[in-house]
Amino acid sequence: GVGKSSLLNAIIDEPQLLPVSSFKACTSVPIKIRSDSNERRKYRARIEFLTKKEWLDELKSLCEDIASYEAGKSSSPRQHGYGSRVSKQIHDIAVDKLKAVYGDWAIHASYEELKSKKTAMTEENFHGDSGKNIEADTSADLGSKLYKFTVPLPPRKKHEGGGGEWWPLVNSVTVYIPNCETLPAGVALVDLPGIRDANAARVAVTDEILKACDVVWIVCQMARTTDDEAFVGQVDDELKRQL
Repeated sequence: GVGKSSLLNAIIDEPQLLPVSSFKACTSVPIKIRSDSNERRKYRARIEFLTKKEWLDELKSLCEDIASYEAGKSSSPRQHGYGSRVSKQIHDIAVDKLKAVYGDWAIHASYEELKSKKTAMTEENFHGDSGKNIEADTSADLGSKLYKFTVPLPPRKKHEGGGGEWWPLVNSVTVYIPNCETLPAGVALVDLPGIRDANAARVAVTDEILKACDVVWIVCQMARTTDDEAFVGQVDDELKRQL
């Protein structure tokens, strides 16, 4: 849906914490928000990266999506999320992710070529700790530090030739707000990305969160609610869970 991050920012009264955009969806990874009773009153975040195997599995799927679409096989039976087929939207997501990690040349490369390609991000992610801790004095500062891990860079900020972005390699993020009155102890809000994702690890995280949620808010523009495939599919899934 559109507007989820803006809604959560308003609820927790931290308008600059989660990334928002007036023209495109921003959230690319699951972001869990909790209250934190630490005495230092620091805003904190824990970023969990994909494992090497998880990324290589996704990389293979992304290459298959691009090859399938370019070959005119948009009716491929391979399933994504709740069951949508390979489409232009999924093709474009695959292109964005490959360009973000490897650069513009990647969309013309094979899976084997990309599998053997080393980048600064993949080398750092796949050797050592699987996560990263971030601290900041204000929610705006934390939001700024989280930006590169959760949101695709706008065209004006991209590196020449593409590449060098982190967000496709992130599995999930947990944000801790100091003494947040809106969130009682034990309560968490979760900002989920769209449910169409080529990465099985992120899909699994999203599915587990949805199963554990006491309440699910599905946010969508009213003008497109009835013909939004993702919206209709998610409503259908939630009804099935309740039954």
